[in-house]
Amino acid sequence: MARRSHSETRRAIRHSIVGQASGAVLEQMLLHGGLLALFVLALGGSKFQAGLGFAIHFLAQTIRVVAAPHVDVSRRKRFVLFGMTAAPVLSCGYFLAIPVRELFGPEAAVWYVLGVFAVSRLFLHWGVTAWFPLLSEIVPARLRGRYFGRMRTAWRITTSLALIAAGVYLGEDPEPTRFYGVLGLAIVLSFGRVVLIARLPEVPPQRTGPREPIVRNLRRPLSDRPFRRFVLFVLLMAFPNAMAMPYLVPFLKRDLAFPSSVTLYASVFLGVGSVISLLPWGKLADRFGNRLTFILSGLARAAAYLVFALVPTAATRPTLGLVLGCLGFGLLGVGISGGGIAHTVRLMHVTPSTHRAPYMSLFQTCLGLFNAGAALLGGSILEWLPLYVTIAGAPLQTTLLFLVAVLALILLSVLAVKMLEPVREPRLPEATAAIVDALPGPLALPLTPVAHYMRWRSK
Repeated sequence: MARRSHSETRRAIRHSIVGQASGAVLEQMLLHGGLLALFVLALGGSKFQAGLGFAIHFLAQTIRVVAAPHVDVSRRKRFVLFGMTAAPVLSCGYFLAIPVRELFGPEAAVWYVLGVFAVSRLFLHWGVTAWFPLLSEIVPARLRGRYFGRMRTAWRITTSLALIAAGVYLGEDPEPTRFYGVLGLAIVLSFGRVVLIARLPEVPPQRTGPREPIVRNLRRPLSDRPFRRFVLFVLLMAFPNAMAMPYLVPFLKRDLAFPSSVTLYASVFLGVGSVISLLPWGKLADRFGNRLTFILSGLARAAAYLVFALVPTAATRPTLGLVLGCLGFGLLGVGISGGGIAHTVRLMHVTPSTHRAPYMSLFQTCLGLFNAGAALLGGSILEWLPLYVTIAGAPLQTTLLFLVAVLALILLSVLAVKMLEPVREPRLPEATAAIVDALPGPLALPLTPVAHYMRWRSK
């Protein structure tokens, strides 16, 4: 890392955090905020098409394995800026969706929008392959934990505020042209990120000469058994979430007939749950270990999908539906946040400090391909199962998808103990007893026999 003054480092940190808080709005609103799904539904798309954004996003991640060898021989800031500039420029293509619909029909407009999303994501993922290598040269190691916590909190807050404003602006059942205002503002914010990231110091290439061949670049991680075992576990853990999550917004909007505004308000709690749980998850991981974080985060996601399976239709109990929708997204945010911390800590543990780029790019590529397959499988289930079978007014097909995710997440949370080796953590019985001791008195009292049994087991 190049030596910089304290003021230069602070300025670079400030620019990167504010820039990411601005630029992440478009990316997060389109996908996790449900804006892309609502736009597709407004154009006349199906639930399957509305959920395809996640599959496209996951597939676009695979370009990182091609980009990784280029990062080592390129100037990293220039590499990042190329992708971060191209993505909002290409996103301006969304404004042609209505003319395409008028000329070629709703089906063509839907596929056009998904095509614009796919191309913009490919360029974005190409550029951000160098994002973390760039930050690792700018942010001192002693500050990285707090830095990434602040950055994630900043863009979660800006995205949540943008989603609330979008919900107020779009109303109950907006016309497709109404989405232009939201998309236009988010694109402007993305260009704001480009301006701020351009002020970061440049990082010279890690080495000179020709880039390493892709096959040789991937040979190291593919021959690393602990890394392969970890990747297999993360893929299995991510599968139920990737299968069900893309269809949450279409489920609330199309199946339960909630207004677009209510659907966006509920999705805000995905960010709220993530933000409020980041610090507790970090403390839990430090004190009780990585495996326990995986287990509890999986159970939190299972609880979220169980809540979604119980959401009533807007016509029967709208208030209860809104409350349960917010609770489901909140629990999902908590689970995703904990899982993210757990797999990041484990990834840093199983990847060597040298040649980390091919390890991480292969991990992201495998995760992208597997998640894309899971999202397409979930969509296929929704297409194949009969629409006329309902439970409490909600189609059985989507409810069944959520219940499958619940059972899979519970099973995989249990298997985490067997599939993962401990990483600087107490034994599971000791950790369980310590958690019971940390609970408030009224909650700990009925679990005291469990704590005693776990201490006996650990002897």
